[in-house]
Amino acid sequence: MIWLYYNWVILLTGAKISFYHQFPVLLRMRDDRLIYGEWYMQRLVVIVMYVIGYDYLQGQRRLALPALMELLRIPKSAIQRIIEALERNRLILRIDSDKSFVPARDIETITLGEIVNSVKGEFPVAYSPLNDFVSIPEMEKIMSDAQDAFDNILAQKTLKELVASHTLGNKETI
Repeated sequence: MIWLYYNWVILLTGAKISFYHQFPVLLRMRDDRLIYGEWYMQRLVVIVMYVIGYDYLQGQRRLALPALMELLRIPKSAIQRIIEALERNRLILRIDSDKSFVPARDIETITLGEIVNSVKGEFPVAYSPLNDFVSIPEMEKIMSDAQDAFDNILAQKTLKELVASHTLGNKETI
């Protein structure tokens, strides 16, 4: 029985090594949704929309989910939730023929505020130390004003302005 056990361990280990040798990008894919904070996900959704908008504006090849995961080096669970939020908010469309994504409307009418708001509250974190802190009303007012200023800036900028302001030479630098 011990010999049989070791044979199975060797077989299954070899199968796993062979699989990851064929698909090395999957080594980075884990279910990391809980470790990404909301700020990170808001930044990430802008990056995803930037890539989709840039490729659309330049008339380049449209990207599907696996290509986005590889390009941005983001785990499938996180980018899938972002894509679902963008589709639900009608910011992107999935093309049925090749499962790629395009902006749902003219990128000149899509504001960065809409993009960021599409994922607000979508990604709960396992633990937030802010829940344990004492609240200071004056500080809460300052933080609320800062968030309002941030939202106002994003509401004034469009995806087209962001895409036009930067030329994407090497996508590995994203």
